Amino acid sequence: LVFSKKDKSVKEKESNVEVAVISVPNSRPSDDSDDENDFIAMEWESEYIASQIEKLIGKEKNNDGSPIKPSDIAILFRSKRISPYISAALRRRGIKSAETDSTQYFENDDVLMMLCILNTIDNPERDIYLAGTLRSPLFHFTADDILTIRRNHGEPLSLFGGLLQYMRENNDSLSKKCKDFYDTLTVWQDISSSLSIDKFLLALFNTERFIASGILSSQGSDGEGGNVLLLYDYARSFQGNGFKGVYEFIEYLNSLIEENQSFPASSKRDAPDRVSLMTIHKSKGLEFPVCFLCTAGKRFNNEDSKKSLILSYPYGIAMKLAESNGFARVATPMRELLLERVSTESAEEEIRVLYVALTRARERLFVVATTNSHHDTLSAMAKLSASCLDRYAVLSSSTSFITSFLAVLTRHPPLGILDIRS
Repeated sequence: LVFSKKDKSVKEKESNVEVAVISVPNSRPSDDSDDENDFIAMEWESEYIASQIEKLIGKEKNNDGSPIKPSDIAILFRSKRISPYISAALRRRGIKSAETDSTQYFENDDVLMMLCILNTIDNPERDIYLAGTLRSPLFHFTADDILTIRRNHGEPLSLFGGLLQYMRENNDSLSKKCKDFYDTLTVWQDISSSLSIDKFLLALFNTERFIASGILSSQGSDGEGGNVLLLYDYARSFQGNGFKGVYEFIEYLNSLIEENQSFPASSKRDAPDRVSLMTIHKSKGLEFPVCFLCTAGKRFNNEDSKKSLILSYPYGIAMKLAESNGFARVATPMRELLLERVSTESAEEEIRVLYVALTRARERLFVVATTNSHHDTLSAMAKLSASCLDRYAVLSSSTSFITSFLAVLTRHPPLGILDIRS
């Protein structure tokens, strides 16, 4: 692999590749799939990436001398789980971003918020939708607020019943927020009872609360015909020639979700001056002056090795056999053979994915990884570095993208800047 496209007409930077390993503390001893540890790692990594992008934009230049713009930058990842964290970290720095492969309309945060609001207007007794509405930017209830409302009564009331009781029995700032919500909900319910769904959504979007929240101009909608405004267009199509209200529209949306159908999401790919967020798979065929490959410290999936039954085409099926006492299962030579084949195919696929990620950058590449097992990462790196780095060593010893990177950098330090911080 020869990194980046060479252009003899421009002066290249001394280092085109930077590798950053962020060592984060374990919240508690656990395996790599632990949600709490993953949350910490994604937060720290997102903050680091956003801080580096903030330094690049308007201050650094491309090889042709032009200043780096947000649209020159792409952030690549294997899993979309980290995308909301990166978007939030960039937004805190005033940098806009666009998730170019966000094709599932009902998976967008702004659409989920609207579903909660519509369901609450239709029936506020459904706790999950009500909690989503209260936590939205329209009402600003915190998780502690909702917990306080829940703990206020001893009877098994719904969240809405608890909210009404708290509003009547208390006279503090939270009770005022409850009353403000109840008054707003009552007005919205009255309006919805006399308007078709498309006209009701239009009236909703023009309320002072919606306008003041900035939802239509700063978050998922981005003021460019985004997902919230698209909901109005879809409501108009649903309305057709007959009168249909909130309840019918909700039932229609729920039926689409149950059948795994969706509307086209808002296209932000052509939006100007935005950092592109996308999966590595979606980035095939695209190029950017600057690319960040994130979550490079995530361990490769080895779940197949734990299964009792293994299938590998064209070799067949093999499984562990139960001992006569029934207390254990033992591997067979055939299963070990298939396991070796499956493991090799999986490692080869990871290398192909890595190749795609590395070849998206035309000029500068940043590889970012977090690890809460710093010692294990360095041990894997040392094991690879001490080997011949032949095909067998790479396929059998690489546990993540970053272990391969670090093994190479220990042999060729000038290739990049290694930044290890905690």
